[in-house]
Amino acid sequence: MTPWMDYWIFLGLALCCLYVPYFLIRGEGARLLAGCVSCMAVIQAYILFGLVPGPAGWLLYLHQWLLYPVAPLLYLYFAFLLGEPYPAIRVLRHLSPTLLVVAVTGLEWLIPAWKSAGLQAVYVFSFISGAAYSVAILRRLGALAQPAGFMRMEALLLMSTGVLGVAIAGLVVAGGLLSRDVFYTAYGCAISLLMVLGHFLILLYPQIPETLADELQDAAAAEAPVRRSQLGGVDIPEALAQLQQKLDQEQVYRRYDLTLPLLAEMIGLTPHQLSELINTHLGMNFTRLVKMHRVREARELLVSQPSTSALDIGLSVGFTSLSAFYAAFRELEGMAPGQFRKQAKSSATD
Repeated sequence: MTPWMDYWIFLGLALCCLYVPYFLIRGEGARLLAGCVSCMAVIQAYILFGLVPGPAGWLLYLHQWLLYPVAPLLYLYFAFLLGEPYPAIRVLRHLSPTLLVVAVTGLEWLIPAWKSAGLQAVYVFSFISGAAYSVAILRRLGALAQPAGFMRMEALLLMSTGVLGVAIAGLVVAGGLLSRDVFYTAYGCAISLLMVLGHFLILLYPQIPETLADELQDAAAAEAPVRRSQLGGVDIPEALAQLQQKLDQEQVYRRYDLTLPLLAEMIGLTPHQLSELINTHLGMNFTRLVKMHRVREARELLVSQPSTSALDIGLSVGFTSLSAFYAAFRELEGMAPGQFRKQAKSSATD
C-alpha cells in the first residue's frame, strides 16, 4: 500500500475506535451499532497491519469471524429504529451463522492447503449475506408511506451497499482478487470513506439517530390505519391527558435522550400506538411535537433570561447542540434565537 492509503485506512480505524464508546454511551439500540463498528475496526486493523510482513495469523482469523456480523447488526438496528425489540435470542439467531464462519476458519488452520478456498468461501458468504440483509431493509423501507429525507438517504446508501456486496462476491468467485493487496486496500478505503461520511453526518446532525427513528416509526404508523389501527382498546382521552401531563407538567421534552419508545413506555403505550395517537389526534409527528415544546420554552427563556447564552438555553430545553437548536428555532420561528431575542427586546422598549 502507498503511504497515503495507509493513512486513509488508519483514519477509518481511528474513527471506528472513536465511535464504539460513543454508541455504547447512547445505550439502547445504539449498542448494535457499537458492535457493528467494532467488527469494522477489527477488519480495518487486519487490512492495515495484517498485510505487513510478520506474524498476524490470529488477526487474519479474527477478521474473518467478524466479516459476517456487520450486516445482521445493521439490520437489527434498523428494526430497532422501527420500534421493534431486540431480545438476546433474536440477536443470537441472526448472528448464529458466524459459527459456520468459525468452523471454516478452523478447517483452514487444520488443513493449510484449504486456506485460500476457505478464505474465499468466507468472503463470498459474508458479502452475499450482507447484500441479502440490505435487500431486506430496502423492502421494509419500501413498505412505508412517504419516506422522509433521512429515510431516502438511508435507502440509497443501503442499495449501494447491496450492489457493492453482490459485485465483490462475484469478483471473489471469479478468483484472483483475494490474493492481491489491492482488494484489501480497496475494501479498507471503502470502510474509511463510510466512517468519514458518517462522522461528518453526525457532526452536522447530532440528533440523526433519534430523528431517523422518529421518521421511520411515524411512517410505519401512517401505514397502520390503512391496514389496522393500533389504538383499538386504548382510552384516547386518557392517553392524550397523560401525554399532555408528561410534556407540559413534567417537561420530559427536556431530556436530550427522549425517544418515541421511551415516551411511549412512560405513558403505557407501544411506540406504534403513541405515534398513531400523535399523528391522528394532534396532527403532527413525534419529532415536531417535542421540537415545538422545546422551542416554546426556549422563546420564554430568551426573553426572561437575557444574560443567558443561546447555547445554554438550547441545552437546558433538551437540544444536544447549538446547531440542532438553531435549526429547530429557524424552522418554527423563521429566525435565529439571537434575532428573536433582539426583536423581543426592541418590542419591550417601544
